[in-house]
Amino acid sequence: MFCYGTLLLPALQKTLFDQHIHPRPATLVGWQRLLSHDGYWFITPHSSARVKGSILWLTAPQLAICDDWEDVPYYHRECVRVKRGYTRMTVFAYTRRGAKGKPFTTSGLTRHSLPRLLNIADRALMTNSNPLAMSPGPVTI
Repeated sequence: MFCYGTLLLPALQKTLFDQHIHPRPATLVGWQRLLSHDGYWFITPHSSARVKGSILWLTAPQLAICDDWEDVPYYHRECVRVKRGYTRMTVFAYTRRGAKGKPFTTSGLTRHSLPRLLNIADRALMTNSNPLAMSPGPVTI
């Protein structure tokens, strides 16, 4: 999963997945990161832009949790090509093609406070069945 926002926060990962997942730096070429009206980053295609982020290697149950967190279908999970060093690979990313937003002016991952994000994550986990109870396995694309 290519991540560029809140999913990179170790405290949020601990809340969502009960562990920290080590990020691997990567770059998404041909996309731009914008800030939406609700204070969250999103990416949308833009031919001359690039987004710096990281890859998180997730299991199928963790990916299901991410879908809930990213409020699919508000965000769309789709396959994208990223650069990691000299290697190109296909991974998932949460996108909002065609959405309107403001260009980023800070390197922050969100304009929301960490306690607020963790509260939202706790509530989301309490209202959904726990996908982590399923047997873990690698996600292939």
